[in-house]
Amino acid sequence: MSAQNPGLIQRITEYGFSLRVFTLPWFICNFVNIVPMETAMRIWDIMMLEGDKARIRIALAMIALGEKVLLQADNTGTFYSSLKYAPFIL
Repeated sequence: MSAQNPGLIQRITEYGFSLRVFTLPWFICNFVNIVPMETAMRIWDIMMLEGDKARIRIALAMIALGEKVLLQADNTGTFYSSLKYAPFIL
């Protein structure tokens, strides 16, 4: 992720956040509570086909798609909310 999104990594480090904290619920519920059900079903199809490595790629893609909003956060609270709900800001 640091090679693809260096600005975002810098911001995450600056605010002292860990992506593990925010992505863990995504992984535990297999994205079902994060995205619309139709999207979750497509994600499950991909995970069935490609295995667990697909989870990481999907989470990274969601974060990358929300990067613009995350980088616009001007304080820790806004950044926290934006990162926590990154899938919803797509």
